Parts: sequence; structure tokens; C-alpha cells
Amino acid sequence: MSERQELGQRERDVLALERRGFPGPGAKERAIREELGLAPSATTSCSTPCWTTRGPWPPIR
Repeated sequence: MSERQELGQRERDVLALERRGFPGPGAKERAIREELGLAPSATTSCSTPCWTTRGPWPPIR
């Protein structure tokens, strides 16, 4: 069996954000951008948004 590993702060932050509810379209993406410092990547290899830590990014309105 493999050893149990503790989650890092980044993983805990992502999981906490995933547990939250969001009021409408774009709210989750905005929270990901603003709170986690991630932005959608330009890749077309995934069907759902892929996130990257590169930036800075303009504010979402």
C-alpha cells in the first residue's frame, strides 16, 4: 500500500473553493482567478477550463 500524504495549502484552497456554491455563470471562474491566482489557459486539449498560474491577468467584469 502507498503512504498517506498530507495535502498542501494550494490543494486545500482548491478543495475549499470547490465546496462553495456560486450564484451565476462566471462566478466560479472569477473566484478561481482572484482567490487562487489562476487563469484559464489557451490550450484546446481539454473540454473544461484548464487553469494556469501565469499572469498577470486583467480583471473580469
